[in-house]
Amino acid sequence: PRSFRDELQKLKAASCIGLPILGEQSIVGVVLIAFDRPYEPEEDEGPLYRMLGRAAGAALERAETHATSRRRAEILDALYHVTQELAGESEALPLMRCALRAARRVLHAETATIVLWHTDSAGRKLLKVAAVSGQPAGEIPHPTWEFDAESPGLIAESVRDGQTHSVGVRPHRPHAVELAPGWTSSVAISAPLTGGGLDVLGAMVLTFGTGPAAVGPEELGVAEDLARQTAAGLRRARLLEETRRQAAELALFDQIGRALAESLRVTDTLTQLVQQVVRVFPAQRVGVLELDAERQALILRTANRKLPGDDQLRVPLDGGGRAIVAFRTGRTQTAGALADEPGAQQDPFVRQGFVSGIFIPLGTREHPLGVLFGVDSSRREFGAEEIRRLEQVAGLASSALERARLYDEVRARADELALHNKVAAVLVETPVLETSLRQIAELVREHFRSAGAGFLLVESNRQEVAVYGASGLQSDALRDLRMPLREGGFARLVLEANRPIAVRDLQSDTRLSEPFRKALAQVRSALAIPMPASKGPLGILGIYEDREREYRPEEIQRLTGVARLAAAAVERGELGQALRATEARLHEILDGLPALVVSLDPGGRILSFNATCEAATGYRRDEVLSMTFTSLFIADAGERRQMEAMLEATLSSDRRDALVLTRLRCRDGSERHIRWSGRPLRSPGGTLDGVVAMGLDVTEQTQLEAQFLQAQKMESVGALAGGMAHGFNNLLGGILGQASLLRTQLGPADPRREIVLKIETAAQRGADLNRKLLAFARKSVLQPTPLNLGALVQETAELLAGSMPRSISIQTEVDPETPPVMGDATQLQQVVMNLCVNARDAMPRGGQLSLRVLSDGPDHVRLEVEDTGTGMSDEVKSHLFEPFYTNKEPGKGTGLGLAVVFGSVRSHGGTVTVESEEGKGTRFLIRLPATRETAPGAKWLEVKTPERAAIEGHERILVVDDENIMRATCAELLSGLGYRVETAPSGDEALEKLDAKKFMPDLVVLDLVMPGLSGVPLLRELQRRMPTIPVILISAYYKDAGIRDMLSAGARELVAKPFRIEDLAGAIRRALDAPP
Repeated sequence: PRSFRDELQKLKAASCIGLPILGEQSIVGVVLIAFDRPYEPEEDEGPLYRMLGRAAGAALERAETHATSRRRAEILDALYHVTQELAGESEALPLMRCALRAARRVLHAETATIVLWHTDSAGRKLLKVAAVSGQPAGEIPHPTWEFDAESPGLIAESVRDGQTHSVGVRPHRPHAVELAPGWTSSVAISAPLTGGGLDVLGAMVLTFGTGPAAVGPEELGVAEDLARQTAAGLRRARLLEETRRQAAELALFDQIGRALAESLRVTDTLTQLVQQVVRVFPAQRVGVLELDAERQALILRTANRKLPGDDQLRVPLDGGGRAIVAFRTGRTQTAGALADEPGAQQDPFVRQGFVSGIFIPLGTREHPLGVLFGVDSSRREFGAEEIRRLEQVAGLASSALERARLYDEVRARADELALHNKVAAVLVETPVLETSLRQIAELVREHFRSAGAGFLLVESNRQEVAVYGASGLQSDALRDLRMPLREGGFARLVLEANRPIAVRDLQSDTRLSEPFRKALAQVRSALAIPMPASKGPLGILGIYEDREREYRPEEIQRLTGVARLAAAAVERGELGQALRATEARLHEILDGLPALVVSLDPGGRILSFNATCEAATGYRRDEVLSMTFTSLFIADAGERRQMEAMLEATLSSDRRDALVLTRLRCRDGSERHIRWSGRPLRSPGGTLDGVVAMGLDVTEQTQLEAQFLQAQKMESVGALAGGMAHGFNNLLGGILGQASLLRTQLGPADPRREIVLKIETAAQRGADLNRKLLAFARKSVLQPTPLNLGALVQETAELLAGSMPRSISIQTEVDPETPPVMGDATQLQQVVMNLCVNARDAMPRGGQLSLRVLSDGPDHVRLEVEDTGTGMSDEVKSHLFEPFYTNKEPGKGTGLGLAVVFGSVRSHGGTVTVESEEGKGTRFLIRLPATRETAPGAKWLEVKTPERAAIEGHERILVVDDENIMRATCAELLSGLGYRVETAPSGDEALEKLDAKKFMPDLVVLDLVMPGLSGVPLLRELQRRMPTIPVILISAYYKDAGIRDMLSAGARELVAKPFRIEDLAGAIRRALDAPP
């Protein structure tokens, strides 16, 4: 061989001898002997060489036998340990990896691979790499590589024929052979995974290096043994895995069965079914299509994922798609490409973007229930095992659904009976039809869990329909809605068809009339049931939703039963329509009455409540029905007993009882004064069923009567005070005048002068007291000018601040936009001071005094004086403005302060009210008329004479006064001052003296009020006779209008009784000295 020649050349050999190495049965090798010279054989060398060859052969055989024995021992030891390792593995993949590692370790293989065969969904047999150990880069295309079992190659052949195939194993030389498509090797063994006559599972493939052949028959046997042990382990692992799988599957299906068995209702069972299917079938969407109520289509009942358009997912039974095929045939259908199926354009799953799916029928072919589906958005194949598991779940679900459907039917029947019983109870216990219909509508709405419910009844004229008893959604918009029947649209259709009609989208339904479309703006779907009667439907019972809803046949049946019961109730009596019309007319009449009309049952519970009652109390009719009238509306226990006695007497005596006045408690806490009378309420059979109580609201009348009585009382007190003041002033006038006269006759050092001064002081104090009485009686003289009441109050507050205790704080609040008032500044200031002093006395421990001046509308100004003092009881408030009434200690008040306030405010055309509670302070509110004047008006004042004046004179004076003491006093006073005085007791006598011309006076002193001719008429007569004569007025009792008229007619001044000599003489002197 060339290799030998190459070696000899390297040795520079000239010649060589080849000696065969002889074994026991064959030549096992060659010994080459090289010479550096040409070889010349000798005769005796032949035997020697043959003996040398035999010796070398024997030595080689011994060495090979020893190596083989040692190798066999190593292999047996390794196989023992491999056997132990394989026996300890119970799962396929770890077992295969263990076998491959052992093969490489024992046989020194470069790579070890296990290839298993399987059948795909198309039925093709494929070989697939299951495990690899020691894979060199690029040797195997991919760890999960698979190829056709019928393809050429060493591996496929060993699997097909069940025999071990090898290449490059001694005594054969290595050469490249294709193991599988794309995979070649020069030294390799492919041992089939088989044993015991069983089917071949695959092959164990071992590859070795391409060096000197180290793989012989022993390695081939070891590889076959390893393959057999691996096959046995795989069968054992597969059996164990199958056992485990079956056990897990049995446990899973047991759980699924229990879960489905625990779901009693159909909806719960379907939801549970989807949840359990997701556990065994990893599809993107799993759900159930159920046969609809009309048995025309499959509709989506539940799914594990909510998608847009689910509410409209509907598969018609006459359409295409795998779901319909599965439902019709009762056999499972799969599709790897839904879009390629016949009728795909009608398949909702295709429209939702799903590509593949499986559809399993539920129920039996004789009684189909629906279809269980699982769909994916990618193409996939469904294995037989998946289909088997899903069919098993579907079988469990079908049984559970049948049971749940039976349970639902029994429960629905029980619910229907319960609903009908409740409706019947309402009809029996509630005599008022409108009330019973409203209660039935509420029962229906709650039972069907609908957004709203109500009745649409045909009126007695058969020309109109009206809504009754609306409950829930948009009930306010539907209440009292009525319309002509010819415009009824959808309602007319239901009545004419006389059968239930359901609408999925009410707003797009052209049959709905415009009034109902507006009233039902929020309603989406509805179910209308006609109310049957002997002469045609009486109306419609309807339920409606704010969303789309499918109404099941059992729901329609249940609502139809309620409609029949309601129709029987409406038809009761005189066919119901006449009753409703009568009730409507009665309600209209009662609501139009100005009186409060309440009908009560014998227990005092409210049966009816007219609109006047609603307006007076603030309660709606439906809020008070069945409530006890006296407990709700009459708070006072005594008045409640009177009312209950009246009602009881009406029931027992069957007659109209006497009137009872009570205070009616309203919703806002206010009270109304109501005068009640009662009449018995009889049934058509004549029995007493209750009482009709009729009440007149006399609140305003009672308030006006109280105000009138108070005004009369105050007017009477004022008149009494004015009369008393007139008498006292005349008496005090005489006392003060005589005292003044006596004082002028006594010298300054005369000890009696002090006594006279005390008499004058006492008379003056009496005069001040009289002035307060006159202010209360509104008989004092006003000096009206436009006043800024806010400025006056602020000035008064500053004036009082120094006299108030430090524990009392004064706060003023004046609205700058307050208009002026026309008033007497002195009197209004006195009013403010009196109220502030009164507040001070009410706060012995201090507090806050608040004065506010605010606009009270465009024509009035409001003055508020508020304190935080002790407050007043109702008893004190009732006497508050009476003269001489006081709750202060003796000596601490005259009782005229608030009387003066009352009189002064009334004199200004205003009102004064008080708000007070014991312990919570007091607030006085004075309301005065505003004025638009801004410039000061004319003043008419009481003229105050100076303390001393030039009062002597010699003129002639005529004194006219009906009071003898005043007339005599004036004469004496004026005579003492040098005047010539003539007197007259009346106006007539004064005119007679002037007519007789016996005495022509230069001035007349005239009493304002006298019997006979007096006042302006007397003044006119004096002026007619003596046009330029000055006149001085004196009066102890006068009215504002009288004094104003006299001064306007030409009288010079007014001197109020009682007066001092200086007051009268000063006025006279000014009048006489004035230019004509």
